[in-house]
Amino acid sequence: MDPTATPSLGPEFHEVDIPVAGSLLDRVAATAARADVARGGFYDAQIRTVAVYDRPWPTPNHPGTAQLLGMIHLSTRTERVYRIEVYPDTGASFDDLLTHLERLMGLDESRQ
Repeated sequence: MDPTATPSLGPEFHEVDIPVAGSLLDRVAATAARADVARGGFYDAQIRTVAVYDRPWPTPNHPGTAQLLGMIHLSTRTERVYRIEVYPDTGASFDDLLTHLERLMGLDESRQ
């Protein structure tokens, strides 16, 4: 281990309780799929989790230099966002991930 290296801050976990109606969950999934990193977007949508990147991937199966900013965890059973995970080493913040959630829900059309 390099003693001069800056230590990693590790992920920040924010337990949240953000209601998301079923139709908005569908919108999140559809928006994330349309803006998938493999299609030049910022999102890697997985079942109940959306990974948020700082830039599109150069190829469908490899992130290249794209950095994972965080993860948005959703529950389809309770129709809620229950956790937002932020990787502060990338310069990302909790507010940045909330902005991405707004975009995914179609609540921030001006920034898409």
